[in-house]
This record gives sequence, C-alpha cells and structure tokens, in this order.
Amino acid sequence: MSVTRSSTGPRYLPLNVDSDGAYLFFGGDCKIKFVSKPGEPFKARQWLKADSPYTGAGKKSLANPPLHYHLYQTELFQVVSGVMGFVLDGEEGKLHPGQRVVIEPYQVHTFWNDPDSGEDLVVEVSLKGGDRRGLDETFLKNFFGYLDAQIMAGKTPDTLQMFTFMDSADVVIADVPLGLGRVANVVIGRAIAPWILGYKTSIPEFEQS
Repeated sequence: MSVTRSSTGPRYLPLNVDSDGAYLFFGGDCKIKFVSKPGEPFKARQWLKADSPYTGAGKKSLANPPLHYHLYQTELFQVVSGVMGFVLDGEEGKLHPGQRVVIEPYQVHTFWNDPDSGEDLVVEVSLKGGDRRGLDETFLKNFFGYLDAQIMAGKTPDTLQMFTFMDSADVVIADVPLGLGRVANVVIGRAIAPWILGYKTSIPEFEQS
C-alpha cells in the first residue's frame, strides 16, 4: 500500500489482496479477510505478524487500533492461534487459542499481538447489534488502508480524517481529553471535517481492490 501526492492533494493506490482474498496492510504484516456468510453477523479474520514494528511490538505496535468503544455493536474476539493481549475497561488480559472475550457497547478496549509468545496472532472478530452500519468491511478497508498509507510514508495520520472514519462506524476514541470523544465525533467527524473541509468516510481507491 502506498500514497502519492499531487497538486490536488493525496492520491492513494488500491489495496493489495493475496491469493486467499485477504487484504494486506503494512507490507503484509497485517492481513484481514472478511469471512461472514450470508445472514451472519459481520466477521473478519485478522493476522498480525510477530517481530514486526507494525504488528509485533505489543502495545507499542504501530498498527494497533486506538483505545476505543462501540456505541451500538457487541464485539467478539476469538483466538485461532498465537496469543492476544487486550485491555478492557482498564484491565489487561491475554487470550490463548480457543479462548474468547465479548465486549459490550461502551466498554473501552483495544488489542494487540502478545510479543512474549513470539508467534503470529490469528484472531476472528465478529460484531453485531445496532440499527446503523457500524464497524464493517468498508470501515476496516478504509481505516487500515489510510493508516498503512500514512505510517509507511513516515507521516502522522490526520486527526480530522481519523474522527471522520470513527464517526462513520459509531466508534469513539476513548482517550480524548475530558471524555469528549463522542462530542468530537459529532462536531469534528460528522460536521466540520466532512461538510466544511471535504473529508470523506470512504477513499475510492480502497474500494477498487
């Protein structure tokens, strides 16, 4: 994944996809395959490579999602192989193959590949609930595609773009000062960034893969 710049702003390239249909991010160190069957809740399988600064450095991994919560969706993590570290409402834990954790709306969390295991992490993530789109395939392709493009180019992700993505999926960043993450989503991610400054919830190139 890469990004080029022109006089009209950033120009992104389509996402890379492997022979199994998994989307590749951070040079292949992070892979995501969408595995939902018709009529099932949204489900994705994610691979995080060990010994990688993007996915294998524990809580310091550059590809980790920020500490966040979901407004409407219940999320289930189930480990296939490796060891998943996570934090849930301030408490840290680890999951081993066959173990799972259920995260309800408004529970603050994030996860990472446990570096002490020395193994790649493979985890299945499923979400259900709510009347809105929530976190889905479109969000994950755009969020990780954008994060990949910025970090691999040595750039800091644009805060306005991040809030725009998050609001589109009803995901709230938890460490916004004074607990104003949801307010920031609405004011920045839903109003200022898209309507005034032209930020998008979806980058067309990421849908061309």
